[in-house]
Amino acid sequence: LVSGTLPTLSCDRIRLTAPEPLPPGLVETLRERKGEILALLREPPGSSAGEEVRRRAAIFRAQVSEPGPIPFFHLPEARGREVREGECLSCAGPLPEGSRWRCPLCLAAAQIALRAGDSP
Repeated sequence: LVSGTLPTLSCDRIRLTAPEPLPPGLVETLRERKGEILALLREPPGSSAGEEVRRRAAIFRAQVSEPGPIPFFHLPEARGREVREGECLSCAGPLPEGSRWRCPLCLAAAQIALRAGDSP
């Protein structure tokens, strides 16, 4: 997401607060994946999914080098694997219907890893 974007949950509505308008393509993707996003936002603190997202975020964050381009994040267990249709490019796990590159856990972890880079 755009740097500084914060999601909040209210019933079945996701509200995004961002310092600038989100790109139209991103808004459409968020609408298409609303169910997955709601499921992640509803995870209680300390849940196994939440812990896994934090683990992946730490691994992804370590892959960011200063200075230089940000690589496509991957977990060590997926490194060097042949890319197969229907698999997450970051973890090689199965993709839910409608996902093209990353599973919901890797998507959330990548967003956290990139946000961590905004901290002073």
